[in-house]
Amino acid sequence: MSKCSPGASGQAASKDSNKGDLKWWQLSLIGVGCTFGTGYFLGSTIGIGITGPSIVFSFILAAIGTYIVFNVLAKILAKMTAEDPQEGSICYYAGKA
Repeated sequence: MSKCSPGASGQAASKDSNKGDLKWWQLSLIGVGCTFGTGYFLGSTIGIGITGPSIVFSFILAAIGTYIVFNVLAKILAKMTAEDPQEGSICYYAGKA
């Protein structure tokens, strides 16, 4: 019998250690995320049903714009951090701005 066969003692130990460690607020955040996801899917379906596939181009343009903004912000924050490293840097740089 090989050591990697199902039912090896290592798998039983890992199943026992995986007990529900989620706190109430983590479950609440999962629920909020599921609600937002459902809204996005339903909203997309309704929008595609009304306007046709042209709305997909709008979503792509919005995604590209969002990527550009976040990329620029990340580069600016990286530059500021390299020039003036501070603890709690986001709050520090926001106050400095």
